[in-house]
Amino acid sequence: MSKDFREIYFDKQLKLEGYYFEGVSQSFPNHFHDYYVIGFVEKGKRNLTCNTLEYEVNPGDFLLFNPFDSHGCTQVEALDLTYRAINVSIERMREIITTITGKEELVKFTKPILKLPKIDELFLLLHQLILENKDDLNREELLYFFIDALIAHAADIKIEEIAFSEASKENLLLAKSYLEKNFASTVSLEELSRRCHLNKYTLIRYFTKYFGVTPYQYLQTIRIKEAKELLSNGKELLSISLKVGFSDQSHFTRVFKSLIGITPKQYQGIFKQ
Repeated sequence: MSKDFREIYFDKQLKLEGYYFEGVSQSFPNHFHDYYVIGFVEKGKRNLTCNTLEYEVNPGDFLLFNPFDSHGCTQVEALDLTYRAINVSIERMREIITTITGKEELVKFTKPILKLPKIDELFLLLHQLILENKDDLNREELLYFFIDALIAHAADIKIEEIAFSEASKENLLLAKSYLEKNFASTVSLEELSRRCHLNKYTLIRYFTKYFGVTPYQYLQTIRIKEAKELLSNGKELLSISLKVGFSDQSHFTRVFKSLIGITPKQYQGIFKQ
């Protein structure tokens, strides 16, 4: 039997809860919440009852509960549950949906269990960053991308394509310029949105379409470009990581290796030969 481990975190920036269960055998009696629950099952099997209907839950399933959906579950075959979820209040979900659709409306999930393989990784990365409280800009981008994808596959509303004008392109260039000038600072989606006169969802969606990367990815690329110049001049790794906008050296090393394929130390070594 796995060790029962449970972790919960409230993300003040995203204004939602993230929680993680590992090795849980507990049954949950029929109950409901006054918020949305978006969960993902990594391991284990469950018999689920939701709004009087019965379902079988397996690894790789998303669980989607609307506010006041009654639900409960029991373990199957002594297979302990490993499960990740986010809880989103009605008010917060309305804010997110309004930003995405431009309309003050609420989403209703049409089924409590779905396989959504195209957005598994998106959710898992978002969830991990919530628990670690890391990469503010990346977290918020991922939240909008994930909810957008979830609406497309599992909800009762449709997202209409937003008209993209020449003025919008100019606004995107303002965002790009701001990132280039402020790469060494903490950049928030709120500030970037205000600077380029686009709402958050429109900004990240069309920035990605126009430049081929998200604002966060563009910011990281600029930071690594600047870091390479400093590395070639023999600067210390810790000093470089802080100078180009990373909170610590280990984060700098991870991002550098993910983009360049080698560590900063290895890259710096080629200039010492």
